[in-house]
Amino acid sequence: MTFANPDALFLFPASGIKPVMGYPDDASLFQKLYLSLPYLILPLICYTYSSFAFLSRAMRVAVLENMSEEYIRTAMAKGLPFKTVVFRHAFRNSLLPLITMFANIFPFALGGSVILETIFTIPGMGYETVQSIQNQNYPMIVAIFTITGLLTMTGYLISDILYALADPRITFTKNRN
Repeated sequence: MTFANPDALFLFPASGIKPVMGYPDDASLFQKLYLSLPYLILPLICYTYSSFAFLSRAMRVAVLENMSEEYIRTAMAKGLPFKTVVFRHAFRNSLLPLITMFANIFPFALGGSVILETIFTIPGMGYETVQSIQNQNYPMIVAIFTITGLLTMTGYLISDILYALADPRITFTKNRN
């Protein structure tokens, strides 16, 4: 309301993803992107602000929790610089809870896009979801839920791969002893 209101600060357009008159016929890809940029700033801020705050808070708690562990004190006692201890030891071990949250970001991103695309009238999957529900277009609703399920499974797969990258003790091979 503040940044797109002509009575307050009219810095950004309130809706859409491109100028109402469209792009010029001879516009290149970069010119089209430049013309669309003001339309994307407010939705991106709204989309990322809350999740960024949540993820940064969770990361802070995980790092502070790891800073009180024995291996951190041992690394500091060995004389390693503080930055090395934090980034190489505490940060790396703090990634596992963050990766767990990452698995749920894909379906929540779709859920958040429903609200934002409706508010900013952005033609996308979220806006199409609202239109399908209002028009009782059941095949489209089933397709959207199927895509959401695929995104959830993809998020779990990516988080499993990231687990193995973040912690070398985690492997995908069967341990036969």
